[in-house]
Amino acid sequence: MRKMSLCFKLIPVDEKPLNRYSRDMYKDMILEFIAKDYELAEVLIEVNNKSYVKNMLQNSIEELDLEHKVIVSIINNKCYLERY
Repeated sequence: MRKMSLCFKLIPVDEKPLNRYSRDMYKDMILEFIAKDYELAEVLIEVNNKSYVKNMLQNSIEELDLEHKVIVSIINNKCYLERY
């Protein structure tokens, strides 16, 4: 049996990069949405996976006990916050 070779390259770094979006950032988004008295707002964030953003927002809504005030939805690959 022949062994396959794997091509790879290791790059030394001084430190790991910080996570771009913290859990608190999602909570801050929701609190700002509530404070600004919006009925509907699109969430603009540089993330390819909108389902991940929706899940993070939904988790934050639950942690803030706002399930009966704010809902999150994805329509045409765009994420929205809406008053319930």
